[in-house]
Amino acid sequence: MTSKVFMLSSRVVRGDVSPLLKIGDLLGKAGLEDLVVPGDPVAIKMHLGSSGGHRTIRPEFVRKVVDSVKQLGGRPFVAETCRPDAIQYLEIANERGYNHSTLGCPVIMTDGYKGEDFKEVETGGRLVKRVNVASGFYHAPSMIVLTHVTGHGNACYAGAIKNIAMGCNARSSKGKIHRAVNVEPPVWYSDKCIACGECADACNYGALTLVDGKPVIDEVLCERCMRCARACNQDALVRPSPMRENFLEALVDGTRGVLSTFEAGRVIFVNFLMDVGPECDCAPFSDRPIIPDQGILASKDLVSLEQACLHLLTRAPAVPQSLAEERGIGEGDKKFACIHGLDPQGQVNAAEAAGLGTRDYEMVTL
Repeated sequence: MTSKVFMLSSRVVRGDVSPLLKIGDLLGKAGLEDLVVPGDPVAIKMHLGSSGGHRTIRPEFVRKVVDSVKQLGGRPFVAETCRPDAIQYLEIANERGYNHSTLGCPVIMTDGYKGEDFKEVETGGRLVKRVNVASGFYHAPSMIVLTHVTGHGNACYAGAIKNIAMGCNARSSKGKIHRAVNVEPPVWYSDKCIACGECADACNYGALTLVDGKPVIDEVLCERCMRCARACNQDALVRPSPMRENFLEALVDGTRGVLSTFEAGRVIFVNFLMDVGPECDCAPFSDRPIIPDQGILASKDLVSLEQACLHLLTRAPAVPQSLAEERGIGEGDKKFACIHGLDPQGQVNAAEAAGLGTRDYEMVTL
């Protein structure tokens, strides 16, 4: 069975309407009216960025989504879960322009101050059998998943599946999913370390501190996210050999657990193929996009949406002077497979096998 994926192109020829002004139409085509019940809350899931990064979804687009929900009588709230504690993360969100004044609705950490407010849910998965779904998502009757598509060191491709698995589950489940790929904490090489402290600053979990110039990692607090290793410019902290194929399946397990708490048809997935960088928005930096902006895609079928995005990524040319061009990656190449050494198609295949949708889609351009 084929599912429909609706798309707004980022290309605007003179006389065309900006995609910013058409996002309400996109949501309407994707079935927003079926999603919103007047008076009911609607969670708008999105990543709120990281200190040092700057290529997240622009607040103007989020505001249009909020307005569309309000027009149908829904009570929207922008929803995320803790990485740092709630106060720190909300400060980061405010720096990115995400707050009640700009978005027109509350911005909420749905798992409490330190990620301890959740409901345990069975996933039916092989690697991650139970997840702790943040209470705000567990109790919300409907959800719109806004995802900024990027690359990712573990998942290779960070789309809606990763956004849900890592963003709708509380901190304890994030660690469980990360441990499917990174069993051990980073390895420290003293001969390369200059004790700059960048690794400690990058850790969102208070798991790494500098003691007498040496990074000391608390293995209980460490979530195995490898953010510290990515922040190290000296290659003094290095990720041990990962089992990344496991991570793709673990993400699907986590996503299935979250989506099981919603009735069928009460979730819309919206992917922004704009400002597509080689690393995810968790990184403390933003590199130049690797492909030209493609547009915004929406569907009620998670798998179809992700498959369509992978196809667009493959067909797109590389941005001049980007990491993709530097590595000789161009039109027809699987961009993130070439950059990160793992084919992201495995993630989408696993999602289809888990019953989360179909890879067969019809693209409808608005």
